[in-house]
Formats: sequence, structure tokens, C-alpha cells
Amino acid sequence: MKYTILLLHILLTLNSCKTEGCTDSMAENCDQNADTDDGSCIIAGCTDPLSDSFNPNATKEDGTCEYLGCIQSDADNFCNSCNKDDGSCVFSSTGVIWWTEGRSYVYQNQGAANFRIYFDGVAVSSGYATAWNFQMPNCGLSTNREVDVDLGKVPEKSIFVHVENETNGDTLFEKTFNFQPGCFSVQI
Repeated sequence: MKYTILLLHILLTLNSCKTEGCTDSMAENCDQNADTDDGSCIIAGCTDPLSDSFNPNATKEDGTCEYLGCIQSDADNFCNSCNKDDGSCVFSSTGVIWWTEGRSYVYQNQGAANFRIYFDGVAVSSGYATAWNFQMPNCGLSTNREVDVDLGKVPEKSIFVHVENETNGDTLFEKTFNFQPGCFSVQI
């Protein structure tokens, strides 16, 4: 019986010396006096497993979640839910080629009933001098002369536009245009 009381006294003494609390030194509520972890540790970080900066040890969201992607709204691959740019943005533009009645007469007076249009030395379209517009047509119309331009990773690109008489190859018009994303007017 003496031994049972002595053993009980030793066990009670040992249990009363334990201090429960957070024992994780990375936690904001780490208790240096705790020797038994009670699961109460608070570790700030990103708690969203879909985030690129997810911290699997975090127990408290601290607003540091990063979602990588293209955050430039005029890019073709804009990511509305992303909050940090990863350099993946790509841009494109649609050049709407058109000319006025006055330019039509200039081309016709130079003997050009038909002409060919080049972007940076590549033939992209052709036209009849008499098919002019009062103003820039809207993008997406089936009657337009539209050319898709890959701008690559930059939201602006200089394109040299050259128009030549289809009959004799004479230059009718030359100009450099700075293309930007979306619909872009190319008045020749």
C-alpha cells in the first residue's frame, strides 16, 4: 500500500510539472515555458492550397497568397484572379486597313486600280482603289480588310506598312504604325 501511495504521488507530481501550450518556435504564440504541445500554435501564412505561395504549415491566413499569371488586362491571356505577374502575357492586335475617297483618287491618278499591302515586308492584303471608306470601319465586319498581328510579349510593336501598285510595283504609300492590343486603325 505504501508503494501504491508513493507511486501515485510521483505520477501526480510529474503530471503537474508539465506545461501545455504551443511549442513551435515558428508560431506567433510560441510558449517558451511549454513542454507539451497542445495544438494551439498560430502560424501566419497563405492557407489556400491553390495559391502559388501556399504554406502547408499555416493555420492563420495573413493575406500573402500569390496567384501567378498575366495581370495586364489588355493581354490575350489576362488572368482576372491572379495578383502577381509572371511574365507570361502575350498580346495581339487586329489592323483594320482602310482609305478615304481622297486617297482613292490619289491611287487611281497614279495608275493603281489594284494594290498590294505589306506589313514588315510580308504581303497581308490587297485592295481596289475604288473601295474606300468615309471613316474607320468597326473591327470584326466581314467586309473589312483585317490583319491579325502578333505583338508577342510587348503591348506595342512598330510595323512598317508598304502599299504598292499591283500592276507596276510602284510605291503608293509607306508609314510605320505602332500597333497596340485590340482593334487598330491602319489608314493608308
